[in-house]
Amino acid sequence: MEKIPPIRRNRLFYVVLLAVLVCLVLPVAGGEDDAGPPLNLTNATAPALDLSLAAAPALMAAPAGTHPRDWYVSPVPGDGNPHSYANITGLLNLTDLGEGDTVHIWGAAGHTYEGGIVIDKPDVTIQRWEGSPVRPLITSTNHTAAAFTVIADNATFRNLNISGNHLDGADVRGAGINATSTDFNTHLQRLTITNCTFAGNKVTGTDTDGGALSALYVDALLVEGTTFTNNTANWCGGGAYFSLCHAARLTGTTFTNNTAQYYGGGAYFSSCNAARLTGTTFTNNTAQYYGGGAYFITCYAATLTGTTFTGNSASGGGGAYFQNFNAATLTATTFTNNTAGQGGGGAYFVDCGEATLTNCRFDNPTNIFAENSDATTLNTVRTPGTNIAGGPYLGGNLWLQDPAQNISEWCADADFDGICDGALTINRNAGRVFGTDALPLVHGGTVEINATPADDAFVFVDGANTTRTANDAFYLPVGEHTIFVKKDGYLPGEKRITVTAGANDPLAFDLTEIIHPMDWYVSPVPGDGNFTNISAIPDLDAGDTVHLRGVEGHIYEGGVVIDKPDVTIQRWEGSPVRPLITNTSHTAPAFTVTADNATFRGLNISGNRLNDDNSRGAGINVTGDSGNHLKRLTVADCTFVGNEANGTSACGGALSARYVDDILMEGTAFSGNSADWGGGADFTGCDVVTLTGTSFIGNSARFGGGGADFTLSSDAALTATTFTNNTATDGGGAYFYFSRRATLADTNVTGNTAAEHGGGAYFLSSPAATLTGTAFDRNTAAEYGGGAYFEDSRAARVTDCRFDNPTNIFAHMSFGAVFNDARTPGANIAGGPYLGGNLWLQDPKQNISEWGTDADFDGICDEAQNIANRDPAFLFGTDFLPLMHGGGTVVINATSADGAFVFVDGMNTTRTANDAFYLTVGNHTVEVVGATTYGRASVDLSAGATERVTVEVSEVEIRGYAIPGQGFAPLDVSFDTWFPDPESDRHTWTFGDGNESSPCYWPHHTYEKAGTYTATLTAAWGEKSDLVTLVRTVNITVLEPSTPSSPGSHGGRSTDSAGSAGKIPAGGTASLMLPNSGIYEVRVTAGEEIQKILVTIGTTGRPSGVDAPAGSVYEYAEVTIYHTTDNAIEGVVFSFSVPKTWFDEHGLDPADVVLYRYHDGEWVALPTGVTGEDGTAWHFSARSPGFSLFAIGGDPSPVSTPAMTPAAPVETVETFVTSLPAGPTPAGTQTPFPTMLLVVGGAIVLLLVAVAVWRTR
Repeated sequence: MEKIPPIRRNRLFYVVLLAVLVCLVLPVAGGEDDAGPPLNLTNATAPALDLSLAAAPALMAAPAGTHPRDWYVSPVPGDGNPHSYANITGLLNLTDLGEGDTVHIWGAAGHTYEGGIVIDKPDVTIQRWEGSPVRPLITSTNHTAAAFTVIADNATFRNLNISGNHLDGADVRGAGINATSTDFNTHLQRLTITNCTFAGNKVTGTDTDGGALSALYVDALLVEGTTFTNNTANWCGGGAYFSLCHAARLTGTTFTNNTAQYYGGGAYFSSCNAARLTGTTFTNNTAQYYGGGAYFITCYAATLTGTTFTGNSASGGGGAYFQNFNAATLTATTFTNNTAGQGGGGAYFVDCGEATLTNCRFDNPTNIFAENSDATTLNTVRTPGTNIAGGPYLGGNLWLQDPAQNISEWCADADFDGICDGALTINRNAGRVFGTDALPLVHGGTVEINATPADDAFVFVDGANTTRTANDAFYLPVGEHTIFVKKDGYLPGEKRITVTAGANDPLAFDLTEIIHPMDWYVSPVPGDGNFTNISAIPDLDAGDTVHLRGVEGHIYEGGVVIDKPDVTIQRWEGSPVRPLITNTSHTAPAFTVTADNATFRGLNISGNRLNDDNSRGAGINVTGDSGNHLKRLTVADCTFVGNEANGTSACGGALSARYVDDILMEGTAFSGNSADWGGGADFTGCDVVTLTGTSFIGNSARFGGGGADFTLSSDAALTATTFTNNTATDGGGAYFYFSRRATLADTNVTGNTAAEHGGGAYFLSSPAATLTGTAFDRNTAAEYGGGAYFEDSRAARVTDCRFDNPTNIFAHMSFGAVFNDARTPGANIAGGPYLGGNLWLQDPKQNISEWGTDADFDGICDEAQNIANRDPAFLFGTDFLPLMHGGGTVVINATSADGAFVFVDGMNTTRTANDAFYLTVGNHTVEVVGATTYGRASVDLSAGATERVTVEVSEVEIRGYAIPGQGFAPLDVSFDTWFPDPESDRHTWTFGDGNESSPCYWPHHTYEKAGTYTATLTAAWGEKSDLVTLVRTVNITVLEPSTPSSPGSHGGRSTDSAGSAGKIPAGGTASLMLPNSGIYEVRVTAGEEIQKILVTIGTTGRPSGVDAPAGSVYEYAEVTIYHTTDNAIEGVVFSFSVPKTWFDEHGLDPADVVLYRYHDGEWVALPTGVTGEDGTAWHFSARSPGFSLFAIGGDPSPVSTPAMTPAAPVETVETFVTSLPAGPTPAGTQTPFPTMLLVVGGAIVLLLVAVAVWRTR
């Protein structure tokens, strides 16, 4: 049965108790039958209005007739107002609205307040309750009266939503608000509507006006920040209707999608003198006849300022209609895309005079239509100030779209002031003039054009002189323009600009006075002081810099002479490509330099050609005097392609430097150039020539130096420079003639060809050359020195270089060369860990790096490489430390390296770990070996790579056990092998009797004869050979077979058995099954954590000199444990079986059987019990405190009459349900009746106790 936790046992009790409480509590919480939930209206930004009735104290009524006072209206009554007055739930409950009163209405989403309110007292304010979440919605649902009817002065409506009102009938007005004086002669004074919304109001019927609002005989009216949307009137003023209202003001108000059947779709103004509309918008309103946006009739001195009419429509005056009044003023007002079927899509004027329209925008299919209207002013005087078109001057108006009135789109503006040079006249009917705009505005954009200095700096636009100076605003037509500013004595400034309508970013020119040193700018298109070619620069002088803008496909003409010092020609920063300079006449180099310190940077000097016999440097020719050398020449980040110096003695296809000292050439490329000497470049009589990061590719020379020629040039230094696929007769890559102390460092010489000598490089009479970190690969020479040729060039120093050519070095009359440094840690050119000599490949006479040995794996060959001279009596030099080839560096570290040597693939390097080793490409085994330590790792290495590997090194150990270590012959012994990491690679057991096991960790061996034997366990570590070896021994004592010394002594089964288990936590148990033994299961309980346990059982005879424990013994068994001790074991339970036939033979019952333990020289009977039976045997279990020699036996029970005496305490044996040996399953045996009775009785007692406990709780 499932054990039920206390909370579940009491669940029914708690459920009943909870139900009772609920029944008791609910009536109390519920109050009266009609009690409802409190109402709490909240808003995301305002405090909650608590209108709860449940918590409300007695409400205090305001004193009757007290005015002014505040009224509070909300959806439900309550005490939520600041005065603790009782809220009212409807406007119609305002039974005592008096002078100066203020009504606060709580706006709640989805709630509508009933309209039909009459305000007949002055100074009344109806407004949204501060903090309510929305504007309160007021609608007169009975459609019989306006939401609000005003017949008193100074009514104010603030933050209300007056929508969805509908009046139907004759002469009805203002479904939302209808304000009307009851006396024609006494107008109402002041009506204010602020931040209100009027939507979906309508008046229908005959002569109905003002769909949302109607004001009749109301002066000083103000509507501000209010919206009129989707309101309709059958007659006039779809949104609002104003009649006979003096000084009406509309500010920041919008009329959208309102409709009038006749006039004024948005708003209607009749006889409203001095009406003012400011910042008001009329959008998409419609009237069937006139004034789609607004209609004005007989409104003297009406003013519209900053007002917008967009997308309105009517038969006449789509935007606005003005009739029968004078002195209308429209300023900064916009009419855009309004339409009218009869004319005046923007505005229609009928019988109007003396109107003033200035700084307005008319952009409609038809702009203005005038009928019987004249004397209109259409412009002010030209005054500085931003106009409605974004221009810099105020004047007239902007006229667009209408074919008859669109002068702003096409007029001329010679002085670019944004005022058209011509006027626009608008005619009225009968051939008369409505008015003339003498200063119509240009449709374009304003650009402030500034210059420093600005005096007498004239501005040109698209090549035309505006006759105006800089630091002024220019109004330019929309589109692309070139602006040019010119001042005598200064570089002119030129810029391109894209003008958009309205204000544009200012354009600034910093005019530069021509003072040397000077920056000159050259580009394909002139602009802001630019020149279009270098030759156009008027005064190139000392220290000047020329900036060339590189443009794809554009060529600047060469033939430039630089005769002043410190001149720089460079790419204009940020230009997309290097500028290309070519002298297309082929009569002179692109640049001729005759002065000190010329600099060329970021240029493409290509396609130049010279055809004179003694021509020099088709790209750049720099020439000094033999007695007075030029100083300093710099060529950086330039490209020379396809330049030719043709002739009988032409030098330097791309560049020639003659008598120039201190030359720097960096990051520059020479490709496909040709000459007689120095196909790419020629340096003659130049000391200290430095080439860095420069490349010579595919150049050719008829004689010497396919890539470059150095003649009479000392101390040339080439670093990280490349010579590839160049050709010449001698020195396919480079040619050095009488050029001492040349240095090549980290340079690559690849694939160059010489028709005679020195495919890679040729050194003739050039002593003390230094080559380091330089690679000569696949260079060829038809005669000698495919890599390099040294003739009469002594004392060369060549270290850490790579020679991989069919023939590497050839020396003639050259000796004293040094080919190696001292062995020093550092990455060498072959990827090895030590610097020394050079890498020698391919050449059969100089390829030691391919076949040399390297016993200590340091990447240095174990023998030297001699470099011969043409005269066999002399050596050019000897490389005593040639580098190994075909591998990489492995840095081998070890966790414990003391006294341990590194083995690579089984070979002892004789070096210790934590060092770098040079290994061949592929996978390698690295072993670190000490006397009793060992570790192994593998590494996969690619050519030239550097890998790191850490070898985990540990002490090695191994132990051997013999189980049992003693017994009677024939004795079957199991051997156990134990080891920590690292595991041995090989091990062998020899048993001491001439037999040896296969490599098995747990071999078995039977000793046939008595005697003492020494078994030996030998273990070795090492992948391919025994690098570390350990030997362990164990002794086995084999006794002569014993003779049973007592009746019933039974040998049982003689086959030994063993069982093992892994980690057992403290308090945990493990079951070990042991076949082939009377004891077939051992269950161990750990007193402390046991990492591993092995239990063996060997059947044996009774030891000599020891009495039998019982009259009949079935079996003696020696039970032994390994890997732990009895102290670590809390207890052991043995399960064993005895055949039924044995009981018959000895006259015993199962209850007579006992398991005995031999301990401290005596037999101890263990608590033993019967656990069951099968068809052939009885099964038992017994508990023991430890392991030893055991015996299964028993004596017959004496027959006696039981006496009625108190039972003595009996130790019981814990039994375990285990798997019985295979066999037929007997019929089920019923539990004896007394036992069953005890079980049932116990269950009843437990039930009674449970009930008692439950009741006490």
